[in-house]
Amino acid sequence: MRARLGAVVLIFSPFVCAQSPPDALELLNESRNALRAFQSYIVNQQVVVETKNRLQGRLEMPVKLAASNPGKVRIESSGQLGSTLMVSDGRNTWVYLGRVNQYTKTAAASSPDALLASLNTGIGQRLELAENKDPYASAKISGEEAVQVEGKPVDCYVVEAALNKITIPGGMTLTDGQQKVWIDKKTKLAVKMATDSVMSGGPLAAPIETSQRVEITSFQVNQPVPDSLFVFTPPAGAREVAEFAGPVKSAADLTGKVAEDFTTKAADGRQISLHDLRGKVALVYFLTSWCLPCKDDQPVLDKLRREFGGDLTVISTDAGAEMLKNYGVTAYPTVVLIDREGTIVFYHVGAGSEKLLRDSLAKLGLSSTPKAPPR
Repeated sequence: MRARLGAVVLIFSPFVCAQSPPDALELLNESRNALRAFQSYIVNQQVVVETKNRLQGRLEMPVKLAASNPGKVRIESSGQLGSTLMVSDGRNTWVYLGRVNQYTKTAAASSPDALLASLNTGIGQRLELAENKDPYASAKISGEEAVQVEGKPVDCYVVEAALNKITIPGGMTLTDGQQKVWIDKKTKLAVKMATDSVMSGGPLAAPIETSQRVEITSFQVNQPVPDSLFVFTPPAGAREVAEFAGPVKSAADLTGKVAEDFTTKAADGRQISLHDLRGKVALVYFLTSWCLPCKDDQPVLDKLRREFGGDLTVISTDAGAEMLKNYGVTAYPTVVLIDREGTIVFYHVGAGSEKLLRDSLAKLGLSSTPKAPPR
């Protein structure tokens, strides 16, 4: 049950702010993207999750988030569930789990949202706060209040909201959700948040009441962040593994699954859809402008295009949120090979996948001997 409580914490992790105070729902919805607007930030939070009724428990964990855009991210937490550290320096991403003293390393870059999603495969593939995209059923600005942060008053709008039903991994749901958020007028950060709901379904024999309290204890935005925060040094005795055992995964793996249909813009500007490619082999390469490993892979993609011509459709895309969610993309690059019947036959996170990719192409009947460069 403790692992599931950790998942609940991640779902509600408060990247909350807004542009200006229009109506309450607009304020809340805009607030979810606020940290992305800052060039850099360091935010320290204290998270407390409690359960009542038949299953009583209390989970406390400090969480630190730091970012220096583009591509440098650090997220660390500790508590009863053990310590967790996730670091991306713009070229590589490391995920460390203290309870097993193991870490993974991929030649890929991640964003803060992607790192949080990657901590749990269920969240990474199904990160939807509600059945519809808006988790709020209703909201109102109930007043204004000063909240103390590092001994200084922070002027806030107070927003009270009712939540729609929220689905979480394990077949469980959160209902009867009520949320109260204190949003800093200046930075639009949610410096304090209280959420109460009822959790039911899945392995639970009976519904239980849950409450979560999140408070920012310190923060700075758009100020220099030391590069040392984005250097990963393995703790004493830590062992590198290709993947963690158990439910916690550093990345999704959709190999063998039917590929979701999509329409996206290819690198040459053309609109292209998977439906139009049925009967052909497609290589979808997820990238983003600040991804250094993606630049390393570009010559490989160009070479594959030349070698295989019309036998292989190569799509390089900085995809939208829906396509990223459907393909479990939590780091860049993510490489997906789809066969003629629409099944994913190769799924790889990180750069440097040429040999493995060629092996998969050969199994599909596509093989080519690279031409030696002219002397």
